[in-house]
Amino acid sequence: MKWARLPMLLAALAAAHSVANGAQRTPVILVTDIGSDIDDSWALALALRSPELDLKLVLTDPADTPYRSAVAAKFLDLAGHGGVPIGIGDNSGPMGDDSKTLTPWIAGYDVARYPGKIYTDGIAALIDVVEKSRVPVTIIAIGPMHSLAALSAPWRDVLLTPLDTCGSVSLDGERYHAIWSATGDPMLRALIESYCIFAPRQTWMKCDYFATRSTTLFDCVAVYLAYSEELVETETISFEVTDDGFTRRSMSGPFRARVAIRWKNRDGFEAQLAGRLLGH
Repeated sequence: MKWARLPMLLAALAAAHSVANGAQRTPVILVTDIGSDIDDSWALALALRSPELDLKLVLTDPADTPYRSAVAAKFLDLAGHGGVPIGIGDNSGPMGDDSKTLTPWIAGYDVARYPGKIYTDGIAALIDVVEKSRVPVTIIAIGPMHSLAALSAPWRDVLLTPLDTCGSVSLDGERYHAIWSATGDPMLRALIESYCIFAPRQTWMKCDYFATRSTTLFDCVAVYLAYSEELVETETISFEVTDDGFTRRSMSGPFRARVAIRWKNRDGFEAQLAGRLLGH
């Protein structure tokens, strides 16, 4: 198994509910480092287009979190979801300009005019959402979790998606072309515009294919797992975190969680992802 990247779900107090058979929508909080890799923007779009999920808060985390909050605010605003609250998470310090891939995209956007609430203490906002909710809240963590590390919550369920599953997802061909061409959809237009700005500014890969396919959409898998596990196989695994920062499977490891270890139908997920983003 490859553990370099681990988007995860943290079900606060209990596991998530589905909307099958008329059950209520699952309240979710998205913890994201949006504004660096573009897959966070795709994941936010999927969360907004998933009727099973009720997005209660977007928490930006970590490093230069006001910048990340501005990216989230503009995206939500353009997508027609300006009422979603945003929390500014643990600001562990400034990050290099080369990591602020969407700086030109937010140029001229006045965060003060964002229709929704922006909380300067995002950790307190997260706690408030969880404590006031009548049903369990699922936290979708798709970035470094500095803010969550400040909490000691009694998580009832932790579900991870390692590279074995999240590292193989992307959109191309007709599916991507349909999204690229959906210029009449404000959310998808914002997504593609920001992707076009991201592609030449990021420094960790060659991304000259943005007109024909997406990058790897790691974080979309974590959003999917907030409403379904039908297309993946999961195992409960013990693991350790090494001193050099790697997460490794270990029978004697001090940590234990459910892991989406392999796909049952990755193509089915990619088809579903494209369909949801297109509003089908």
